[in-house]
Amino acid sequence: MTAEDKQGITDNDDTTGYYIMEKPSNEWHYGKITADGANLKWVNRANKSWTLIPDLQNNLLKTDQTNPYQDLDQNTRQNFNLVVENGIVQGFKFGSEFYKKFVFDYSSMIPLTFKEFGFYIDLVGTVIKGSSPYNIFFDTGSWETSVPLSLLDVSKIKYLEKDAEDKPIETTDCWGKKCYKVSGQLGAFSADGKTEYLKDDFVFFARLNADDDSIICGAFPSLDKDSNLPSLPYALALKYSKEKNVGLGIVSNAPNKPISEGWTSIKSYLQLGSDPSITNLLQWRTDVPNYPKNPEIPFCPEAVSGFKVEIEFPDVIGGLKLTSPDMVATVDTGSSNLRMRLGENNPQNQSPYNDYFKPNKWYPDGKSISGNAIIKILFTDSSGTVSSYEYPATDNFELKLPTMALFGDWDGNIPWESNDNDKPKNRMDLGNTIYYFCPVYFWDIDNKRVGILFK
Repeated sequence: MTAEDKQGITDNDDTTGYYIMEKPSNEWHYGKITADGANLKWVNRANKSWTLIPDLQNNLLKTDQTNPYQDLDQNTRQNFNLVVENGIVQGFKFGSEFYKKFVFDYSSMIPLTFKEFGFYIDLVGTVIKGSSPYNIFFDTGSWETSVPLSLLDVSKIKYLEKDAEDKPIETTDCWGKKCYKVSGQLGAFSADGKTEYLKDDFVFFARLNADDDSIICGAFPSLDKDSNLPSLPYALALKYSKEKNVGLGIVSNAPNKPISEGWTSIKSYLQLGSDPSITNLLQWRTDVPNYPKNPEIPFCPEAVSGFKVEIEFPDVIGGLKLTSPDMVATVDTGSSNLRMRLGENNPQNQSPYNDYFKPNKWYPDGKSISGNAIIKILFTDSSGTVSSYEYPATDNFELKLPTMALFGDWDGNIPWESNDNDKPKNRMDLGNTIYYFCPVYFWDIDNKRVGILFK
């Protein structure tokens, strides 16, 4: 390694990220380097971890007795020897093994822009008037796409429902807004602008009133449970994924800052197709409930098993922690905050927890946390590995952060109406914090599983 190679590595953040051993054969060969105070930490996919002590001047990450190889192999696996080119970490050598650093290539993905709580996508296609794309709300909690009729080139759309006089018939979309059911070409550009992802004859709705709210690009990764029509991202995934690799996911830059400081700097992208370089990093849940039970839809992953929520109150003398029952989670970009029921006995209303919850002025049916609390989201994958992330709870909707949590009574209407038999009471809306703390949330459609990558 030359002296030039040692230049530029001056910060622990230069080394953090994901690493894969060349020719991996087990869970120990996938891992990540994360911050751990003044030091760093190695965590592999077998959930084994040890301390790394930076010696950046010499391109070393030294280990201590937490390293299980410390006294083995004649001391050949004492340290991580960083491999650096032009001031950029390419990987590290651990004994004779080389672990390559994985860097996301966003260039071919579809960018999602960020506004306040949620995500937006730029739609293009022959049906859009003019040369500018149409920036529209991106909603993984719905299927239908509704675009204002005033933004469409009516000569490029086909009206799908007409009367005897060949005039379009007025209908409503799933939000109850007046519209026409139409078809035409819609899609999006890649982040580098080099690739158009387009779907001809895509069925959507032309909204009659451009001032209506909920003008949305539905993005749920399946066919619509009622109409059997695909959402636009699902249709694009079917068209552009390689054979037997149909998939759809959201990939984010996951800033290394507290969410209160970094939320507005998040950058997210839509990945079409199951790229092995990404999917090999993920923890998978394979027992994904197929909701609803529609035999014509082979995979409809509206809720994912394996979640729990812990709420800690650090200011309480002696400590106080509230843990939810086992939950199934909906990941819906259209609903930015955590919303859930905490248990049949409504612990938020019972001693000793009731002093730390208060009615929410924006959502009267629910309660939010009063005072200092930490929300921890835990996920157990199908192999039994538990991963988590946490953030400080807020009760102020006006902060425009996805960290305001809302808790409903077991028989109440938060997060969904209690009489909705399609939605079990242990089902929660996870909110958009997951995209900040988890760089990948992926629907592997062909293999009927959901994968998550934790920071």
